[in-house]
Amino acid sequence: MAEIFTDEIEVGFYPLPATAPRYLKLLGLPAGDYEFKPTVEALPDAEPTYVKPYQSFSLTIEAYPTLPNEVITSMSVTGPSYCILEEPRPSFDTTRSFDTEFEVPVSPLWVGPLYNEPFVFNSEFATGAAPLVTISGYFSERNFYDREWLLRLPNAIVKISGDGVYYETFEKIEKLEAEGELFDPSMLKRKYPSSISAESFYPLTFVDAKMYDAPVMEEWLKRCSDIISYKPSDIRKLRVFFDITIVSSAGTFLSTAHMTVQNDQDTAIKRLEYGINTPKVPVPLNVI
Repeated sequence: MAEIFTDEIEVGFYPLPATAPRYLKLLGLPAGDYEFKPTVEALPDAEPTYVKPYQSFSLTIEAYPTLPNEVITSMSVTGPSYCILEEPRPSFDTTRSFDTEFEVPVSPLWVGPLYNEPFVFNSEFATGAAPLVTISGYFSERNFYDREWLLRLPNAIVKISGDGVYYETFEKIEKLEAEGELFDPSMLKRKYPSSISAESFYPLTFVDAKMYDAPVMEEWLKRCSDIISYKPSDIRKLRVFFDITIVSSAGTFLSTAHMTVQNDQDTAIKRLEYGINTPKVPVPLNVI
């Protein structure tokens, strides 16, 4: 049967040699038949490093025959088609909920027709006995979905994330607090009309990522009285999946592969600095 070429650094059967110790910690987590890893660790004994959001990469996959007289006619690598949580960030607090252990919720953005990675591209080149597929581009932060701003305006508090803009007036918050409730962002239940969505909230480039989550955030940063908080993603690593199809004279062979995308929290620090330093002229929310 036809297989793909493995160089034990960038492409290999899961786990790649460099990730074997880590593999023991991830037993039970769904994995592909192969692992794609377009970056390598800096030091032999260090934890493996993985491609980060906005980090450009290029990875070439090659098919080769394994049976006598086998001829490969085509190969395709499709995806990424979905992702799963591989690891929360190190400072993640699993006991933040009062009555149950907190977990990073599975997002509907991670599966099915809602899944999208708009800047990762696959190019197929049929070259007779050894077709090549190149995967290139960069991952966005679109699927590190749980980033959140909390801003104070002259008459309200707003929460902004990939879900949109939610708010409540000071009057309503004070009433809830008078009834014995402690302020919590979950109080902000009224949705405010905006262009912010899962598709527009992620920055398009690394330059944008160090400034704001979405360009429209600058408008909100300018009009707020102050920034109450900025919560970076609780997700440290996502595992994204690809489907591989090889057609040869011996038949059609299907397999899967995965790639780990490791979030860089440095951008969150830069965003907060940018937000704090953005000149502000407070404007009340047009309450609806």
